[in-house]
Amino acid sequence: MIYNLNMTSIIFMRHSYALDALESGAKTDAGRVLSTKGITAAEQASKALELRGVKPVKILSSTLKRAIQTAEITSKHFNVPVKQNIELNGGLPTTKYWQFIKENSVENKTIIVISHNPDISVLISALANEHISLAPAEFAVISFEENFSKAILEPIVKEDLNDVR
Repeated sequence: MIYNLNMTSIIFMRHSYALDALESGAKTDAGRVLSTKGITAAEQASKALELRGVKPVKILSSTLKRAIQTAEITSKHFNVPVKQNIELNGGLPTTKYWQFIKENSVENKTIIVISHNPDISVLISALANEHISLAPAEFAVISFEENFSKAILEPIVKEDLNDVR
């Protein structure tokens, strides 16, 4: 993990694996819940972040059930509050999506943002200036110099999840 007192870090995490609406009995996409695999993957991702020494001050989450469940699992590992935000549900223009996240970040601290594809991967790709597509429960860490003037993408190490199995 890149730690520097003059940097703000945002961990972008895609919600974990979810059942489809029919399997979960949800009446809408918003009500879809995590599968057993999804619960396990969210736990593993949270443990991988712990192993990296991450110390978030808060978690921002979409209001969709699968994201809330992922956020709640992650929150237990770090004992930080979860703030649910409709702005993270998907569908906002990328610039507005990014503006919302910046406005809710904490200077020189780390936050976790749990949201959905394609929005989260599109934003990370734009910030890192390379194509990135997050799988469920996968995360990317981006640290920013003062005033978000420069983004530094930490390498995404998929093996992190294997370390906690």
